[in-house]
Formats: sequence, structure tokens, C-alpha cells
Amino acid sequence: MVLVAIPSLRVEDFPDERAASGRWMLLGDAGGLVDPLTREGIFFALRSAQLAVDALTRRHHTDPATQYHAAIAQEIYPELQMAARLKRGFFHGPFTRLLIDALERSAPVRGLMRDLVGAISRITR
Repeated sequence: MVLVAIPSLRVEDFPDERAASGRWMLLGDAGGLVDPLTREGIFFALRSAQLAVDALTRRHHTDPATQYHAAIAQEIYPELQMAARLKRGFFHGPFTRLLIDALERSAPVRGLMRDLVGAISRITR
């Protein structure tokens, strides 16, 4: 089994990130619309597709690429920015030690982690 990391945007990426320009739009994983904590991206792929369709079919007072980028920046980027900030604390420093301690001491926590890892393993096969 080969695990491939799905890239996600970092906190410092958001100010300069462009989801669209001219005649192109980046949707879902291609646009980095992946939760950095959970690696979940299906919701963001579907929502970005809805926003792209809206921008392309409704032709607001701006061009579709500008409308799509504004919608992504307003609706999706804030959630991903918050997750990117939280990620720094989850996978570094004291949190990792707390997680290991909880795994060593608690059967329910071990069971939950086993279920989470098992689900990821089944998805990547």
C-alpha cells in the first residue's frame, strides 16, 4: 500500500492564493481545498463545483473567474485557514504527547484511533 499525501493550503498561502483567473478555475483538490486536519476534501470539491457553476451560469456583474474566486475566498477559505492554524498545534508540541498518553492509558481512545486509522486504510486501498 502506498500512502499519498493530499496537499492542503498553509496559513501563509491564503493571502496570495488565486482560485481562478481569466478562463480557468481550480476546484476541489486542484485548488488545495482540502481540510489540513482531517484531509477531507469531498465537501469542498462539491461546494466549489456549485460555486463555479453559479459563477458561470448567473454571470453576476463581474466575470465568472472573479465571482468564483470571491465566493471561495468568502465561504471556503476562512474555514480552511482556521483548520490550518489549528493543525500547527495538533501535530507538534504538547498535543502529540497528550495523544500518546491518552492512547497508552485509555482503551476507548485506542478503539477510536483504531477505527479512524482503519477507515483511512480501507479508503486508500
